[in-house]
Amino acid sequence: MSSFSDIESPAVNTLAIEELKTNTKRTGICTGFALVFGFIGFIMAAAAVAGVRQLMIESHEHSAILTVGNASPLKGFRKAHSLYAGSGSWTSKKNLPVPLSDYQAVSHKTHVYIIGGQKGCNGTQCSGTVVDTVYQYDTKLDKYTPKASMPEKRYRYASAVVGDKIYIIGGLTADTVTGMLKKTIIYDITNDSWSSDGPELAEGRSDTCAGVVDGKIYVVAGYNSIDPVKVLDTVEVLDTKAATPAWATAPKLPAPRGDVTCASAGGKVYAIGGYYDPAATWSATAFADTMYELTPGAAAWAEKAKMPSSRGDKAAVTMSDGSIIVVGGETHAREEQTQVAAHPVEQYYPAHNTWVAKASIPTARFRFGAAVVDDIVYAIGGHRVCETEYPENAAPITDCAEKTLDSVEALLDVAHPDIWVHTN
Repeated sequence: MSSFSDIESPAVNTLAIEELKTNTKRTGICTGFALVFGFIGFIMAAAAVAGVRQLMIESHEHSAILTVGNASPLKGFRKAHSLYAGSGSWTSKKNLPVPLSDYQAVSHKTHVYIIGGQKGCNGTQCSGTVVDTVYQYDTKLDKYTPKASMPEKRYRYASAVVGDKIYIIGGLTADTVTGMLKKTIIYDITNDSWSSDGPELAEGRSDTCAGVVDGKIYVVAGYNSIDPVKVLDTVEVLDTKAATPAWATAPKLPAPRGDVTCASAGGKVYAIGGYYDPAATWSATAFADTMYELTPGAAAWAEKAKMPSSRGDKAAVTMSDGSIIVVGGETHAREEQTQVAAHPVEQYYPAHNTWVAKASIPTARFRFGAAVVDDIVYAIGGHRVCETEYPENAAPITDCAEKTLDSVEALLDVAHPDIWVHTN
């Protein structure tokens, strides 16, 4: 038998939830949780009511409370979990026209743009081909349309969308270990045309990333050289609204990062994970789990909650609720000589400084592009594994090209109310 009663509750935000209490035997906790899920519709409907209340379940030995907008454990409770931890569902979409890796995907309205990168190949120890191609993917029609090619072939660059323009920053023009680019090229979406006269970075960089806040592009860290390895901690900013846009110095990262991933949310820039081996030996354990946040105008980056799993060469997108979803990435899960793609998908809530695991991507991938349209996340191409040899007294030799993917997967059902379960 269940009983309901009202209690006084603290104001957490502008939602109101009736309190539910059940006093059952030990096995009754299952019934209680079933009731909770049955009342989710009611909870969401209460969103317009002022003053927050709590939804509570009790059993003989256990209790749980549901709150809205409160990710920290309540007094008397040990843990707080997202009600939607592990949620989301993946579905396959139409394959890329060719296998591609080491590029960026960006979204503009209902389209995703897949720019440059490295085309895969078939065979053993084969080299991929750097390309200048541009594909426009229509997410509604599940269709690819070729667009104007880049002025030059380029991969492992940073990208940013400002208005109707896509900025391609730094990177490489060939499969090399030096000669990282300083050049910025700009794609005009409306006119389907490219400009090669963008401002130059102060420092060439590859395997870098970019975030945008109020028309300013922040390009973050990366490699200045791979043999010998030089990992950057420098950050540059471009004010696209300036009369004469030019790259300027921004606060450095707290630590150098290559293969780093960026996102923008809530007027801030985030630098996520990446790779740094202080000994410059390409150690298998040098992938980072760090999360850094830059508020424009601040003197330094702030360190935030760490990712649940360390990795680089992943992708990140920002959802409509301001959360950030990080997909896949690179790790060394088997042995030191093998670079392996990762399955984890995690959602970061800046308001709570909290990570929540979501449904894992079916096809593990790294060095791929991801974009979001209407809160659907598209993961496109990439690598699934690279075999790397380490000759004595020589630079590593990596063969990824024959493992390049053309598959596309979409993550659905990840936009949810801010509801948390507190357990003892």
